[in-house]
Amino acid sequence: MGLLDSILGQQQPAAPTQKSGINMAAVLGAIELIRRSGGLNGLVAKLSSGGLGDAVGSWIGTGRNQPVSPGALEGALGGGMLSDLAAKFGLAPEEMSSQLSEVLPQVVDRATPTGEITSGGEVPDDLAHQLSSLLRG
Repeated sequence: MGLLDSILGQQQPAAPTQKSGINMAAVLGAIELIRRSGGLNGLVAKLSSGGLGDAVGSWIGTGRNQPVSPGALEGALGGGMLSDLAAKFGLAPEEMSSQLSEVLPQVVDRATPTGEITSGGEVPDDLAHQLSSLLRG
């Protein structure tokens, strides 16, 4: 995956570059979450089985993205997954959950611009570049 692998392969926690309330660590954490879940299809299945199917469907679709609360996200993903991501990116688990609840809908939305999962649910190579606008405000 080139650039994305090099970004996610860093051993140091990502610096919490903050702009418009979105943390770069959370953006990278969302991409890592998709990868650890087996791609977009795996993430959709995990979140849907955790009661967030309608919200996730809105993120994939072309309409308005439904919000998700940090608690609902933690309930669907499990605290272990969030703790692992938080440790990797240098955030407290509560902060990771809060940040992911803001950024994950946007990440999934941008990874599915046609309103459907394509490329077998793989994370697009240029997704990190596409998401840079989330950090600019």
